[in-house]
Amino acid sequence: MEKLQQAYYGYELKKKSFAQYQNEQKKQQRIQKERSNPDWTLTFLQLTGAALSIPLVLGWLAFLLPVLLFSLIVFYAVVISAF
Repeated sequence: MEKLQQAYYGYELKKKSFAQYQNEQKKQQRIQKERSNPDWTLTFLQLTGAALSIPLVLGWLAFLLPVLLFSLIVFYAVVISAF
């Protein structure tokens, strides 16, 4: 009976380790596949999105700062002329 239990536990251990080995092999194959065939569209969009966001922010600042400055000047002119 003892040998039967040991054999069963050994079988379960081998089954688990083989499943882990298969999972590791699948993971390595997936990684290798991703490395050999990257999704260029996603990386291109990410790179251009990051590169374009800086000029976009600067453009909005270049547009908004004069508008805000002009609004501030008009506001002070109206407030000062009121007194």
